[in-house]
Parts: sequence; structure tokens; C-alpha cells
Amino acid sequence: MGCFSSYPSGSYITRMPDHDEPPPQPPQAPDPADCCGEGCARCVHDVYDEALVRYQEAINAWRKRQGPQED
Repeated sequence: MGCFSSYPSGSYITRMPDHDEPPPQPPQAPDPADCCGEGCARCVHDVYDEALVRYQEAINAWRKRQGPQED
């Protein structure tokens, strides 16, 4: 199943999966020394957790765009 795009005329085209599109890369985990341990309002671990959520959303969207994989 491909993605659909609408032209102004109302016609639709099917976009084929791009199996050459590289997958998103996961965020790099912070080094333990990156956290000062002072209870910052926005700790490096919080930033990393937010990046993990965005990565998971991106990888799920990428997998959906890839369509079924052929063996």
C-alpha cells in the first residue's frame, strides 16, 4: 500500500515505498557524567527521553512508508 497525494484536479497518485530511504537513527544516550545530579528542571535525561519519543514516532512512520518487506 502506498501513500496518496491529491492533485488540484482531485485525481490521486500512489507513491511507491522508498526502500532506499535510510531509517531514522536513535538519539545518543547521555553519558552518566552529563548529569550534574542537581535536579535540573530539564535534565539531560529528560531531553533524552523526549528524543526517544520523537525517534519512536519517526521510526514507526518510516516503517509504515516502507510497506511490506520482500524476503
